Amino acid sequence: MNKYFSHLLIRNNIYLIIDHDVYMFLIIGKKKACLVDNGYGVGNIMEYVRTLTDKPVINILTHFHYDHVGGTGCFEEVYMNERDWETFYSRNDKKKRFEYLNHEPELGFAGIPLGEYAADFKGRLLPAEEGQRLDLGERTLRIIETPGHTPGTVMVLIEEERVIIYGDACGRRTLLVTPGSSASRLIASLSHVKAQAGYYDTIWKSHHALECPLDMIDNVIECAQSILQGRDDKQPVSMHGSIYLAAHRVDEANPMQPRLDGRLGNIFYTKENAV
Repeated sequence: MNKYFSHLLIRNNIYLIIDHDVYMFLIIGKKKACLVDNGYGVGNIMEYVRTLTDKPVINILTHFHYDHVGGTGCFEEVYMNERDWETFYSRNDKKKRFEYLNHEPELGFAGIPLGEYAADFKGRLLPAEEGQRLDLGERTLRIIETPGHTPGTVMVLIEEERVIIYGDACGRRTLLVTPGSSASRLIASLSHVKAQAGYYDTIWKSHHALECPLDMIDNVIECAQSILQGRDDKQPVSMHGSIYLAAHRVDEANPMQPRLDGRLGNIFYTKENAV
């Protein structure tokens, strides 16, 4: 039995792969398969994927954060938006990942030896660009650039399924804490995603509840607008050992930090990203 991953079949030949608190998506077409993101990089994600498909596998990364790119060393070629390449390479180090995960004990990796971590990435990054289509055989993936959470964040649209993978680009507590992230970029990106509304009717996210209502994007856009206008709640909140500001007030006694008004979609940010 694999110690680090589990999976669920969520649609015909589409698997949700779970790595602690982060989700990956394995989409299997007639000719090849695609894994969206690759988790924390503890254990060999490609070996696990091979228990689900024997087709050639491509890998798309939605952004450079550790919990989405840790297993990149298991692949020879990976798609990522070029605006995230520089930061990805600066962090593409097995020991750095080991130190980071051991400084976050709530994630559950403390005590796992370095030898269990995926190797450093020695392959080739390929650009993931706006409008780019990847044909898996009767399943087509389209890249939608959504800078905001990070400068190179992307979403992935599964055209035939009318499903969009939001990843971390828009969620119940969207983070704007990375250098280069900004509220204004997020508004532009999510407005662009809203323009694609005719192409999808299901949203999948990378953390917590898999699906979310279609109007969550409007709530997050409203949060970003309130930040730019200086009228948000600016509630100090703790997350991953750091203090951020919540655009809408949350229940801090609840680990999920839901909005007090009951609506889904919020932004946690730093003052540097409030532009």
